[in-house]
Amino acid sequence: MTAADGRPIRSAAQFRNMIGLARVGEDVKLALLRNGAPLTAVVRIAPALESNNALAGRNRLVR
Repeated sequence: MTAADGRPIRSAAQFRNMIGLARVGEDVKLALLRNGAPLTAVVRIAPALESNNALAGRNRLVR
């Protein structure tokens, strides 16, 4: 990934934060390089799925 909605992406953390701040249902235009060739893709933000860590905490036995 080189940019999201025209804003440069300099790190994986920055990309994660940009996507994390986008609203569910919002379209985000991504610029990327694949085999040295520039490409663009438009993705729609979907609701986050629960992580394995979140699910693991639910099944613990409480005494």
